[in-house]
Amino acid sequence: MTHLAGGRTTGVVAALVVLACFVPRVVAAEKGNKPDPASEFFDHGPLPRLHIEIAPPELDKLRQNPRAYVTCTVRESLPGADGETVYQPVGVHLKGGAGSFRGVDDRPGLTLNFRRFTNGQTFHGLGRFHLNNSVQDSTYMSENLGNALFRDAGVPAARVTYARAWINGRDLGVMVLKEAFDDGFLKQFFDGPRGTLYEGGFCADIDAGISERVNPANKKPEKVKELIEACNENDVAARRRKLAAAVDVERFMSFMAVEALTAHWDGYCSQVNNYRVYHDPASDRLIFLPHGTDQLFGNDGFPLVLEHGMVARAIATDPEARARYLDRLTELRRKVFTPDNLNRTLDAISARLAPLMAEVGDGDARRHKEQTESLRRRLLDRAESVDRMLAALPRPLKFGGDGVASLAGAQWSPQRGGGNATLDRPDEAGRPLLHVRSDGGGESIASFRTTVLLTRGSYTFEGRCRTSGVTTPQGQNAGAGLRISGARRDEGFAGNGDWKPAFKFEVADPAREVVLVCELRAGAGEAWFDLDSLKLRRAD
Repeated sequence: MTHLAGGRTTGVVAALVVLACFVPRVVAAEKGNKPDPASEFFDHGPLPRLHIEIAPPELDKLRQNPRAYVTCTVRESLPGADGETVYQPVGVHLKGGAGSFRGVDDRPGLTLNFRRFTNGQTFHGLGRFHLNNSVQDSTYMSENLGNALFRDAGVPAARVTYARAWINGRDLGVMVLKEAFDDGFLKQFFDGPRGTLYEGGFCADIDAGISERVNPANKKPEKVKELIEACNENDVAARRRKLAAAVDVERFMSFMAVEALTAHWDGYCSQVNNYRVYHDPASDRLIFLPHGTDQLFGNDGFPLVLEHGMVARAIATDPEARARYLDRLTELRRKVFTPDNLNRTLDAISARLAPLMAEVGDGDARRHKEQTESLRRRLLDRAESVDRMLAALPRPLKFGGDGVASLAGAQWSPQRGGGNATLDRPDEAGRPLLHVRSDGGGESIASFRTTVLLTRGSYTFEGRCRTSGVTTPQGQNAGAGLRISGARRDEGFAGNGDWKPAFKFEVADPAREVVLVCELRAGAGEAWFDLDSLKLRRAD
C-alpha cells in the first residue's frame, strides 16, 4: 500500500497514516496541549528507511551546484508497517563542511525540505531536516549524545535520531537524522519564536558578520553590534553590565561549560566555529546555540576555560564572571555530566541505533557494540579528567570593601627549585604555617606557590614571616620573602627574627593569572610563613 504525502490535503492524510503505524504516546507540546508528532518521532518513533529518488537532470544540477535545492521524491517505510509513504516533490541539496562534505555520487550529507515545493507538507511534523553522513564520527552517536547534554543543561539544541537511506537504489547505510534550525525548532524553547536566528561563518566570530537564516525580516543588527561593543569594553565592571543587556549571560555560561565538558574543540568558544545565535524578542537578548557536535569527547585533557570566541573571552577575563562560570561548570559536572547520566543516555541511544546497524550487516553490528564501549570509556575518562582540572583551576579572589583579599584558603603547593629542602605545613598553637627548611649541603631554593586571577591594577602581597638561622647566598631573591613568579624581590630576610615582608606589583592586562610565591633561598636555616596573615591588598 502506498500513501501519497504531496500537496495540501494528501499531506495531512499521509501524516495521520504514518503516525498510525505505531502506538503514539500523548506528548504535550512545549507551548500548548496539542500532541507534538516531532517529539514522538525523535523520542520513541521507529527509525525510518528513506528511499530518495532524484531524476537524472536534477542529479546533474546537484553535481554542478551542490548547495542549491533540486526536486526529489522520498519514499518512507517503517519497520512493522505495511507499505510506504510517499512525499513529493521534496527539496534536497547537499550539506557538509570542510571535513564532512561528499559529492552526490559518493555518500553525501543531505538537507531535505518537505515544504520547499509543497506548501504544508511535513515529515512527522518536521518541515526540514538533515541527513548527516557521520564520516567524522565513527560512533554515529556524538551529535545525539552531545546535544542531549546541552538540552539537559538548559541550552537549546537540535534533536537527533537515525535513518537508513538510499539514493536511486544506492544504499548509503545509516545516517544521522538531525532536525533543522527553523521555526519548529525555535517553538520548543521560546514563546512566539519570531526572532531572527543567525548562522556564524566558518571559523569567524560575530564581528566578522553573521548571516540571517530564520525570520530575517525581524533582524536587529544593532543587537549584534551591542554585543560586539560589550565584548570590547576594557573596564570589566562596565563590560559586565553591557554583556547582561546584550546576551543571555547565564545561558551562555551553560553553553560555554558544556562545550568545555564535552571537549567540543570545533565549537564557538574554542574555534569560533559551528554556532548559531538567536535574538529572543521576549528578553531582547542574544542566545548562543550549539552546532556541529559530531567530534566530541576526543581529548580528555581538553581545557575547561575557553577564550577563543570573543564572548567567551569577555567572561573568562572578568574575574567575577569567571568565578560564576566556574561555579556553573562545577554544578553541571555534578548534575548533568555524571557517570550515571552519561551511561544512561549512551545506553538509550545505542539501544535505538543497534537494530539499524544489525540490519545493515553483522560487521556493522559488531563495530557498533565496540564503538559504544569505546565511547563509554572516553566519557568516563573525561569526567575524571574534569574533576582533576577543576581542583587545580585558580579561582578569582574576592576582595572586601577594604580592598583586601585573604590568601589563607588558597591552594598552596610546595615546589623545590634546587638543593636539599623540606617543605611542610605545621600547626603552631592553632595557627597554620607554611614551613620551608634548608637541609644543608649547599644552597637550596624552595617555596610554596598559589595562582590567582587578577584584573588590571596595583597590588601588595603581604604577610608575616619568622626565620631561624638563615644564611643567605649571593644573588637575587636571597633569604626568605614574598614575591610573584617572574619578578625579582630586592628584600630578603635572614638570621633570626619576625618579619613583615611585602611585595608590590602591577597587573597591566585586563586580567591575568599571577603566581604568588612564599620562598626561602638559603645555605642553611628555616622560615615559617603565617598562613592566616597572607593577603593581597589592592590599591584604589
